Amino acid sequence: MDASIYQNLRNALKSSGAVFEGPSTEDIDEDIQEIIEVLHIESWKANIDGEMKDFSQLLSELVQANEAGDKQRCIEAISMLRIGVASIESAFSNAKDSMEKLIVAIRDA
Repeated sequence: MDASIYQNLRNALKSSGAVFEGPSTEDIDEDIQEIIEVLHIESWKANIDGEMKDFSQLLSELVQANEAGDKQRCIEAISMLRIGVASIESAFSNAKDSMEKLIVAIRDA
């Protein structure tokens, strides 16, 4: 994944805050960095019964559960994978909220 588009977005938003004397863009900086980090979903890990499992391991467990017809393991794997995907959704939501605050601040400046 090429993160340069998100780095460019972060730089442009920070510039907007500076040009129009908006608020500190520290939140935007953090939010865009979070997007860059969570988009590498293969590095996401979950603690499951004291064992750390990454996204690939959980995906493999889902495939095995499907092949075995094991409904419970399938549900458990999907539930854990969903948490990883939710972290991406959360990162984008946080960035969206920070961008909205920047819009309001620039408009009201």
